[in-house]
Amino acid sequence: MGLSDLRHRLIAEVKEIASALGKTPTRDEYRQHSKIGEKAYRSAFNGSYSILLQAAGLRKTIDAFNPNDIFKAEVQHRSVPKTTAPVSQDNPTQAMVKRLGKSKTLILGDTHFPWVSVEALSAVYQFIENNPDITTVIQMGDLYDMFSWAKFPRTHLLYNPQQEIEIGRKMAEDMWTTIQRMLPGVRCVQILGNHDIRPIKKCLELAPELEPFLQFKHLFKFENVELIDDPRQPFELDGVWYMHGHLSGLGAHARKYLRSVVCGHTHRGGCVMIPMGENGMVGSEGPKTLFECNAGLLGDPQSRPMSYTPTKINEWTLGFAVIDEWGPRFVPL
Repeated sequence: MGLSDLRHRLIAEVKEIASALGKTPTRDEYRQHSKIGEKAYRSAFNGSYSILLQAAGLRKTIDAFNPNDIFKAEVQHRSVPKTTAPVSQDNPTQAMVKRLGKSKTLILGDTHFPWVSVEALSAVYQFIENNPDITTVIQMGDLYDMFSWAKFPRTHLLYNPQQEIEIGRKMAEDMWTTIQRMLPGVRCVQILGNHDIRPIKKCLELAPELEPFLQFKHLFKFENVELIDDPRQPFELDGVWYMHGHLSGLGAHARKYLRSVVCGHTHRGGCVMIPMGENGMVGSEGPKTLFECNAGLLGDPQSRPMSYTPTKINEWTLGFAVIDEWGPRFVPL
C-alpha cells in the first residue's frame, strides 16, 4: 500500500470513529477503536496525531488559546477619520494597514449554488447596505456545488443535472446583479473552486479525448465581473493573493507561498497573523507580518449535498471576510 492510500484510509477511519462517538476522538479513544493501528498513523503523519486530525478536518477536543481570535470580531460600521496617526515602521500591523491603503474588499466564501444559505446571503446584503464604501467584491470559488457530478454518493431526486445548473446560474446572476445595484461601480471578481470544475473533471475521467470540445466557462461569466478561470491561478490585489485554496489548516497557504493569502475551500473561517521574522524567514525589506484569512461558508451546511462530511464535527463556519484599512478579519454569522 502506498503512502497516499494509507493516509486516505487513516483519514476515513478517524472520521468514522468521530461519527460513531459524536465528537473528535482523543488519542486514547482512537487507539481503542482503530483497526489500522497507531503505528500506521505515526509513519503516515510524521508521528503526529494532531496532523492526522487536521488532515481529516477535525479539531482537537480542547482548543488551545489563540490570540488571533480577536480578528474574528464582528465588523461594525465606523466613520474613518480624515487624518491618521503616523505609521511606525516598528509596528508590523500598522505597516500592513499602510500597505493596504483605504480600499475595502468584501470576500464571499463558498456559496455552493443552488444550495446557498439564504439567511447568510441576506446578512451579506445587510453588511453591504451599511458599508457603501466597499471598493471590491471577490467570490472565492465553489460558486456552484455541482452535486450531480460529485464523487460521493448522490441523488437526482433533488434536481436533475440540467435543473441544478439552470437554478444555480440564475441564483448566481441574481447575487452579482444585487451587489452591483447596491454598489454602483464596484470592482467584482469571480474565482473558480474545486466544486466548480467537477463536471469537466468527470468528463476527462471518462473521455479525456473530448477536452478540446468541453465548454463550461460561460457559466462563470457575468456582466462587469472579472473571471479567474484557472483554479490554480491566484488573483492579486494590494499585494494579497486571493485563491480558492487547496491546503488544510489556517495559515498553511501563507507559509507555503510566503504571501498574505485570502482563501475559502475548508468552510472554516478565521484569520491568523504570521510574523515572518520567525524561523529565519525575512522578507527582502526586512521582517514583516503576513496574514491568512479564510472567508468561511455561505452555503447551507444542513443541505443534502453538504452531507458528505460530518458538519457538526468539522464545525463549518457561516460568514464572510473583510479587508480594509483596519486589516483583515472574518465576520461570523
